[in-house]
Amino acid sequence: MLRQSNPDGRIHPSKLILMSLPFLQVALIGKYQSPGIRSVLERIGTFLTQRNIKVHLESATAANTGLTGWGAYSMDDLGRSCELAIVAGGDGTMLSCARALAPHGVALLGVNLGRLGFMADTPMDRMNEVLGPVLEGTCEHESRAMLEGRVFRGARCIAAGIALNEVAIHRSSALGAVEVAISFDDAPIASVLADGLIVSSPTGSTAYGMAAGGPILHPAIDAWIVVAIAARTVVDRPLALPQCGPIELLMGRDSAVSFDGQLHTALQPGDRVRIVKAAHPARFVHPRGWRYFDTLREKLHWYGNGA
Repeated sequence: MLRQSNPDGRIHPSKLILMSLPFLQVALIGKYQSPGIRSVLERIGTFLTQRNIKVHLESATAANTGLTGWGAYSMDDLGRSCELAIVAGGDGTMLSCARALAPHGVALLGVNLGRLGFMADTPMDRMNEVLGPVLEGTCEHESRAMLEGRVFRGARCIAAGIALNEVAIHRSSALGAVEVAISFDDAPIASVLADGLIVSSPTGSTAYGMAAGGPILHPAIDAWIVVAIAARTVVDRPLALPQCGPIELLMGRDSAVSFDGQLHTALQPGDRVRIVKAAHPARFVHPRGWRYFDTLREKLHWYGNGA
């Protein structure tokens, strides 16, 4: 049975839900380029099998680590079979897994390999402590909105992508700037001349958007952030826009668009990038008692005043 998480008895604008059912089939995915990843995955896989949990190893992870004991499955296979994906890596690996598994409703739990990570928030030295209760169902599920963007050249859609962090407009060369006219819900807002432009989710507000001077949003806030990078115009303040309406970006110069730093597409003057809330949210699992700002305090070193 699901119940809203409010341990102090108050009503929170939270998307955390406490779960009480165990996980029976778990996907195992690793950043196979990382040194020592094979032993990490073996440790996690053994921990799972000792608890009679069916392990499904992602195919690229299996091929690049030489692990053969748990089969090799495509992302679509994992989405159809598994309830939980344990991802050993950093936030980049979590982003790619979220984009692939969100349509299937598979929850993600990130095991951090020692890098700065806001989504892969379970450190290796606490893995057993965290995984045991989570696998038994004592955990919190979180839902986070994703962005869906389509690129139009005239009436034709030439590219599309999904992003958990951000959709970004970049310069097409080291010189010059991008020129973007911003509209929301089909009403014009402003034109911006800048080094780039970011449309960020709350999750992405601690990534590229934060580096560009944007605010940090709690994931439960239903808003997008629009941040210009080194704006040449007076519209140089971040904008917070509701997720209910589309954002449209009209290009005035050659540029490029990317989704979570991937799927780069060259843009021409007159091209439009239309951004809406994706149909499927990304889902995450955290140990019971997890709080978003505890993660920020640790990762961003927000200490003092009772820390």
